[in-house]
Amino acid sequence: MSDRSRGTVWEECCILSPPSAKLVALSATMANAPKVTQWLDAIHGPTTLVETSFRPVPLRYWYADDLGLEGLFSDAGAGPGAGGRHGPKGWKLNTALAPERRAAERER
Repeated sequence: MSDRSRGTVWEECCILSPPSAKLVALSATMANAPKVTQWLDAIHGPTTLVETSFRPVPLRYWYADDLGLEGLFSDAGAGPGAGGRHGPKGWKLNTALAPERRAAERER
């Protein structure tokens, strides 16, 4: 809701939805979930907040261009939220993505 350019649309959808509608809101980055729950409770009635840090599917980072898809990092478990063993200092970019290597691939 802190993004002014799209927050109002999101709010209007919640406000204008019929009272019988079941709203499910998923967000990995909502810092004010309890406050949003209170707001929804006020406009639609009893609202339950369900929170978890469990991620059933790890994040994977990919790079796409005209040559196809390549893993962004050399280790598939690297990157924010990916659950890998290494912190940001251990995240090594995939060397296949170096501009000179991509250019050589295009020349083939």
